[in-house]
Amino acid sequence: FVTFMTTDLNTEATVGVMRHLPEASSYAMEYLFTQLALHLKEAGFRKLSLGIAPFSGMGAAKMPSPWHRFGLMVWRFGGRFYNFRGLRAFKSKFEPHWEPRYLAASGSVGVFVTLADLSLLAGGRRS
Repeated sequence: FVTFMTTDLNTEATVGVMRHLPEASSYAMEYLFTQLALHLKEAGFRKLSLGIAPFSGMGAAKMPSPWHRFGLMVWRFGGRFYNFRGLRAFKSKFEPHWEPRYLAASGSVGVFVTLADLSLLAGGRRS
């Protein structure tokens, strides 16, 4: 299944949660996304956001901050907790226009709690 949210003017929509059973066809999600896009276009929507691809696009920086290095490490080695690379690869099939998104939190402990909550939400382990 795929959930989506719309603006009050019904001109833009954003993909929310997407899930499939392990035994589903390997093309099930492509089919759902395509059908969703066609449905929204027919209904008069002008824009569909596929949502974010956490930690993707984290390239090497000349003088990276500790948080940048941490994010890059999560992108490279965080696959055992969440398939960040797979999500980016899946969404890339639709040739989206990627825009950077940033996260702000106060205090070092607040950052870890926020990142943990986001990981649980993205992974479907928390509601």
